[in-house]
Amino acid sequence: ADGEAALLRTTLYKIKIKTGDLMNAGTDSDVYICIFGDKGNTGKIKLKDAIHTSNKFERDRTDTFNLEREDLGKLEKLTVGHNGEGLNSGWYLEYIEVGVASSGTNIIFPCEKWLSKHEDDGLIERDLFPVEDTIKYQSKIPYQIEITTSDVSSAGTNANVFVQLYGSEGKSEVVQLDNKSDNFERGQEDVFKIECRNVGEVHKLRIGHDGKGAQSGWHLASILLYQAVEKLGPKDSRWTKDSLKKYYFTCNRWLARSEDDGEIVRELLATDQDGNPILDIGMITYSVTVQTSDILGAATDADVFITMFGEHGDSGERALRKSDNINKFERNQADVFSVVAVDLGVLSKLKVRHDDSGTSSAWHLDHVVVTADGAAPRVFPCQRWLATDEDDGQISRELPALPAGQTMADLDRNSLYLAKQLTTYHVTVYTGDLFGAGTDSDVFLQMFGEVEDSGPIQLKSCKSNSINKFERDAKDLFFVECADVGKIIRIKVWTDGSGVGSDWFLESIKIDMPSLGIKRTFPCEDWIGSSESDGTLERELYPIAEADKCYRESTRWELTFVTSDIRHAGTDAKVWINLFGDKGRTGKIVLEDGQKDKDKFFERGSNDVFMPEIPDIGTRLIKVQVGHDGKGRGDGWHLDRVVAKCLDGDGTALTYTFPCARWIDKGEEDGQLQVDLLPLSVVKTTSDGKEVTEENTVTLKNETYTVKVLTGNKFGAGTDANVYLTMFGTLGDSGERKLAKSENMNKFQRNQVDTFTVDCVELGDLYKISVREDDSGAGADWFLASVTISDTAENEVVFPCEQWFSKSKKEKSTDCDSALIPLL
Repeated sequence: ADGEAALLRTTLYKIKIKTGDLMNAGTDSDVYICIFGDKGNTGKIKLKDAIHTSNKFERDRTDTFNLEREDLGKLEKLTVGHNGEGLNSGWYLEYIEVGVASSGTNIIFPCEKWLSKHEDDGLIERDLFPVEDTIKYQSKIPYQIEITTSDVSSAGTNANVFVQLYGSEGKSEVVQLDNKSDNFERGQEDVFKIECRNVGEVHKLRIGHDGKGAQSGWHLASILLYQAVEKLGPKDSRWTKDSLKKYYFTCNRWLARSEDDGEIVRELLATDQDGNPILDIGMITYSVTVQTSDILGAATDADVFITMFGEHGDSGERALRKSDNINKFERNQADVFSVVAVDLGVLSKLKVRHDDSGTSSAWHLDHVVVTADGAAPRVFPCQRWLATDEDDGQISRELPALPAGQTMADLDRNSLYLAKQLTTYHVTVYTGDLFGAGTDSDVFLQMFGEVEDSGPIQLKSCKSNSINKFERDAKDLFFVECADVGKIIRIKVWTDGSGVGSDWFLESIKIDMPSLGIKRTFPCEDWIGSSESDGTLERELYPIAEADKCYRESTRWELTFVTSDIRHAGTDAKVWINLFGDKGRTGKIVLEDGQKDKDKFFERGSNDVFMPEIPDIGTRLIKVQVGHDGKGRGDGWHLDRVVAKCLDGDGTALTYTFPCARWIDKGEEDGQLQVDLLPLSVVKTTSDGKEVTEENTVTLKNETYTVKVLTGNKFGAGTDANVYLTMFGTLGDSGERKLAKSENMNKFQRNQVDTFTVDCVELGDLYKISVREDDSGAGADWFLASVTISDTAENEVVFPCEQWFSKSKKEKSTDCDSALIPLL
């Protein structure tokens, strides 16, 4: 019939009107617009019902209107005006923005003039023309959804209903269904138009509600979905009548916590009119076993949620409510749940989170096992906290699956493989510097990449401001660990509107993507809140591509530090490592960064494992430098060895062992706080578990350098400051070393030679040194005459200086730091 899927015959225009921030800029008059395109115009339209507000066109506010009209083609002009009536009829209009979802464009029509009989030129109607720079975003296609509520007692719902589509080309976002009428009443058919990405041929949908309202329970009968699959032409946003495709979904079940199985979300298979499935898959029941760890405080009282991901999409988030145990998620307890979903095929990962509710919300999850009908179990290791005050502070984790057929007993040899399935995004949130800009609401982020999206992420545990996040003019840093979504092309950020001061002025968000070596900026410069700007609680942001900052891509390594089992071997200092490979070096990596339980590392006899993402230095390690900052009550450290592991391109694991067996302590041995280590051997482990040990092929050797420092013969030449040296050679550098132990009790005195030894990996021919003093002590100024360095083969290099290290001497040529070249 001609009236079938009538909502797909029109195009949605989203109109945003920004009133200026001038005195008396707002108007009480009736405002109208007329939009002109190369295929026609809308005619004069009175703007009545704004989204989010009833008090329209107020000073410094943005009002949003949705208009459904025939396709206008390319927009060329917009006429805006008002009737001049009301107590305050004058209006200062800043701009109008028209969004066309079907073409993925936002078109700006600037004004920046009064529409007032008593201001400017006295006009109350103006013609506006678009700027050339059109904002582009992902185009969308229209879908019409007809939902039939069952004709049974209490079938209707007052809850907020949502839907999500899944197809051959991916999935849509979660879409809230609201057409401003009394929806979802008993025996009623409700019709909605939604615009979202083209998901291809639809094979399932998820529909559910939030359980809110006095009568939230809902008995859903069926759904009919219309999809527009072909445009009239390449530049036409209308869809042909013959191109409409129908999908049928039968439910006939309750979505109610007090009815049926208690679920308020259902997955429904798409069929044709005769009931034949679009895709040859069915509904199956997954058995989900959740194993809580056997450590102190491991249990949780919070509500736990799970999302399963497989080759046919995902299950959507499901609450784990009904276990075979009365008290769920207790210490060392296995809880078994049933999840009914469309067959996902081979499972690849899970997302597990809790809502941080209850008196004891912190949870240590050991692993999850998922078994489908007749299929072998898939194991998803975790062995980490989901807690705001433990580990990295996250309460949501993505868990990649162990290879098929493997169990928790195989975890050790697969730990790096699992870690490489994830990446850590560094998300920096900038709140604006305006009055009331900060928010007390919970903030959420969703990243959309070229591969997939991250799903909703609550920005809970801040690394830079642990107490008050999102304050005025603040910069808040978050680490978000999840599967690599690819290059991020857009993000969505929103708040839940909770708290006393819920409105928030977001300046921008910067996201660092280490696996790609890209840092992107997503500007906002707008309010997110019900009482500011356009009243929306959600913003979709796009990057400034030309502002991308690129650097070396990162990859994942597994680093194991074995502290010796001798008295006082452990350290409370901050430990770092610098790896040198055939493609370069990493620079210093501080190992406890982002950890809540830093004091648990590097204890006597412990094996501490870290899996940082580091700059790509190749898979052939040449040496490592290990050290610490010398701070803390027990800073001395006796390190037995370091083991570094990576995966090469074909999945072979390369394991390097670096023996140490010495103190890194200013009060022991040579007093150095860092050491250079060479690999003893490398073990190659193939993906099928075969091991081959190879001898170290690195030809470098350890070297002891003798360093003689001559202080100048000038008045006040000596220093009480700490002095540091870095040597640079054709084979690398020594890293900065403190010159701590001389043959003289008082080092660096006038006209005195102080001799030091520095143990490190050989540096080749020395071509430069860097000398620094820290300006500490009563007499910090220092006149350095020269530095002479020799190796065990008695090769000697002299580095003349003849300069002051001083912040006060008039004749100073350096500022407590100097790079010296050798005397030829």
